[in-house]
Amino acid sequence: MMGRLGSTSTSSASFTFASDGFSSYADAGSYLGFRLADPQFKLYDVGWKSDDYGSTCWDTYPTVNCSFKSAYDGGVVPLEEDVVPWVGLSSWFDSKDCAAHYYYKGTDANCGTSSSYEECYRAYNFRETGVHGTSDDGLKTAKAGAGNCYNLSDMDRLLAESERGHCGEFWVGELSFCQNHVEFFSGTQY
Repeated sequence: MMGRLGSTSTSSASFTFASDGFSSYADAGSYLGFRLADPQFKLYDVGWKSDDYGSTCWDTYPTVNCSFKSAYDGGVVPLEEDVVPWVGLSSWFDSKDCAAHYYYKGTDANCGTSSSYEECYRAYNFRETGVHGTSDDGLKTAKAGAGNCYNLSDMDRLLAESERGHCGEFWVGELSFCQNHVEFFSGTQY
C-alpha cells in the first residue's frame, strides 16, 4: 500500500478460524474482522483524484461519481417512475455527513429547466422516452453532487457542494429492438 507520504509498505496477517478458538463465536449476528488502530490511516476510495496515489491526493477534494447504467440494467431507466442513479461519494464526504443530491437540466424529469441545473429533491421522474445525458452540459442531462455537509468551514462547504458528477448517457422508457428477417436470393425470385 502507498503511505501518506509516498513511502511503500506492506503488511499482512492471517489466522485459521476454527483452530484459533473462534469457532464458538460463529453465532448469527457475530462479526469477525480487522480493526485499524492508527487514526492517521486513510484508504483511497471511489472519489479521490490522484494519478499516483501520493500525498497530493489528500490535498484535493474528492470527486462525485454518478451512473444510471450502474443502477439500471443496460442503462434503461423506467418512464414515469421515481428513479435515482448510483452515486459514489467518497469517504471524505461520508465523514462530513454529506448526502447525495440530484440535479437536472431539462424539462422532462419533474425538476430542472431548459437553461440551468435545478435540484431534484428526492428522485428523478422522467416523462419523455429516449436517450438522455448525451452531453456534459446539454438538455436532458443529470448530475449528482453532495450537500447538507456538516463540520466544514465555509470555503470547504462551498467547494465540496459545488462538485457534481455527470450521470452519463442512459435511455428512458421501454427499449424495443426492431427486427425484420429478410431473405435475399432464395433461388425462386430469379
